[in-house]
Amino acid sequence: MPEKSLQDIHDIKPPVPLPAFGAEEWLYPLLMGLALIGLITGLILFLRRRRRKGAQDLQMPLLSPEERADRALDELREVERFRGKEFYFRLTMILREYIRGKYSINAPEMTTEELLPHLKRLPLDEKSQQEIRKMLLDADPVKFADQGTTENRMRRDHGRVRELVHDSREDLGPEAAEAKPRLVQKA
Repeated sequence: MPEKSLQDIHDIKPPVPLPAFGAEEWLYPLLMGLALIGLITGLILFLRRRRRKGAQDLQMPLLSPEERADRALDELREVERFRGKEFYFRLTMILREYIRGKYSINAPEMTTEELLPHLKRLPLDEKSQQEIRKMLLDADPVKFADQGTTENRMRRDHGRVRELVHDSREDLGPEAAEAKPRLVQKA
């Protein structure tokens, strides 16, 4: 029986060529050309938008830490719109961002306990240092322990932060208190 099965095996037939439809001559080059045109058009549009956005950034006003804090405090002025926890998170972040911008201390990334020793080294009078310290310590229970607060206290603390920013502006001189945003060319 094994001899008979070996005689039934034949070679594989060679591939049969398919009939040409004529589309092969121009279809693939056309599709490749259209894809190339699409890629080039997309690249040109991307570069134009990027250049336009970059031109707008060239005339961006450079705000001082005091001006940024004032603007942020203006947005937070209507204390009745906020719950206590949200209000104090925002208020203390404004204060921390102000400290970072003015004194180059990475206050937003520090806990209150980490920040307090740095406050002693700031070129601030003792009263201002105590106000910042008190503000941060008083806000932590509201932020993290859901301690209740009142709108009057929120207004008072908002005013305290604004006063701290205003006092530091006066320390720089009268021209700093009246300063307007400067336009800066970005490289």
